[in-house]
Amino acid sequence: MDYIQFIRSRVGNEKIFLNFAGLWIENENGVLLERRKDNDAWGLIGGAMELGETAAVAAKRECYEETGLVVDVGDLIGVYTGYERTLQNGDSFQAIAFCFYGAVDPRAIPKISAESFEIAYFPHSDLPVLGIEQHRDIAKDALVGRVGVAR
Repeated sequence: MDYIQFIRSRVGNEKIFLNFAGLWIENENGVLLERRKDNDAWGLIGGAMELGETAAVAAKRECYEETGLVVDVGDLIGVYTGYERTLQNGDSFQAIAFCFYGAVDPRAIPKISAESFEIAYFPHSDLPVLGIEQHRDIAKDALVGRVGVAR
């Protein structure tokens, strides 16, 4: 049982804090994004942290699970904390996301996971709308090279 399932088995749909780790992966191919199955929208690579993980370790794990790519985790873009969501199943949470710059081998081909419909690189000039407000704010910061942001 993963951490979210464990917590939800105790608190049901009540609002809780959930911690996430994500990546802004960019190279000569563009910015790597996934069209996620949980909301059928484009988003950053990343996901929920598990107990015992650091944010950087969670980001590496999530990247590998979602794309099959091994990532080098770089600088912390920021910590994004003021975002509340309610899922279709009624689960409510305030998301705390740690987002890092990440580097992958530009020759490596990402693989679609069970969590994604598509994975693709996009140039800055053609980024799709990201489906989660938190991801949109991270993108604004990453596009101008910010580090150490606290929102």
